[in-house]
Amino acid sequence: MVTKNLKDFPSAACESLGVRVLGPDDFLVDLHRIDPPATHRALSDQAAALTRPALTLYEVLDYVAKDAPQFAGLVRESP
Repeated sequence: MVTKNLKDFPSAACESLGVRVLGPDDFLVDLHRIDPPATHRALSDQAAALTRPALTLYEVLDYVAKDAPQFAGLVRESP
């Protein structure tokens, strides 16, 4: 499960039910580590689809960085 509300989902209680709880940053970092090019493509596609307002990839990353700063940094550093 991905949530910003980690305090209400203690790992010990969730793991006993077979549920892994991650914050948005950890989840996105995991996705990036699995396939950096696919992650970059998905973000680029998302940026290209935005028209109101039109945003660049790096402007999308500025928004993402509010909840996932490590992930945004990884994508910025990737080729």
